[in-house]
Amino acid sequence: MENTHSNPERLIAIISILLSFIFVVAIPASVILDSSGGFDFGFGFAFASLFLLIFSTISAIIFWIRANDLDNLFNQKNLLAHYIYTPQEWSEYIKFDHKYDADEKKLMLFLLAGFSIFFSVVFLLIDFEPGLFVLGVLLAINLLIFFLVLVVQPMLKKREINVANPQAFISKDAAYIGKSLHTWKLPLTRFNGAELIKNKHGNFIKLTYSTCNPKSGPQYMSFHILVPNDKLSGVNSVIDSLNAN
Repeated sequence: MENTHSNPERLIAIISILLSFIFVVAIPASVILDSSGGFDFGFGFAFASLFLLIFSTISAIIFWIRANDLDNLFNQKNLLAHYIYTPQEWSEYIKFDHKYDADEKKLMLFLLAGFSIFFSVVFLLIDFEPGLFVLGVLLAINLLIFFLVLVVQPMLKKREINVANPQAFISKDAAYIGKSLHTWKLPLTRFNGAELIKNKHGNFIKLTYSTCNPKSGPQYMSFHILVPNDKLSGVNSVIDSLNAN
């Protein structure tokens, strides 16, 4: 079947790659353009560019993998289920989804904040004045990213899910519903299980996957996919296939 869906994950991956190239150029340029040879703020800019290069490169790899998973779902490659909802069913899903906001981006935020604190402390110990500048830059970047992810992103998600195509895709490696992609194919990520739950909004497949955190242990994330009433007869087969991962 021809894929007529757009893939926003691919766009984010390409943007991250372009940013990585920009930061690669910015590292030496920051020192060269500093008239003092880098001892004023050139090294500070270079250090901030290095940090952003690492972050953008990791983001590019992650979103490229996610884009491949989304393409496979849209092309119905190894698909377990494809649900299309009525307006009433989609309305019930939206009500239920608002109660379970996904935590998939929180791990990246905490990692970003941890890297920022670590690099800032190291640079402060090496050279206090440029270190303060680096700390200020990284703090501003973190505050901006936290605002975008914790405030702006939930607002956009609520708007998007109301206009999204009322359908869901499920495979052994990923699932997509309401313009949200969930994949457990990433490094240090594993699928933990699927189960059928019922509530006043309908019948849902609850899927749980986790990412490995060496310090605090696995970080579990769950999301739900509404099962249309006319697809209930085959839902046990879908769940069994998922749990066979």
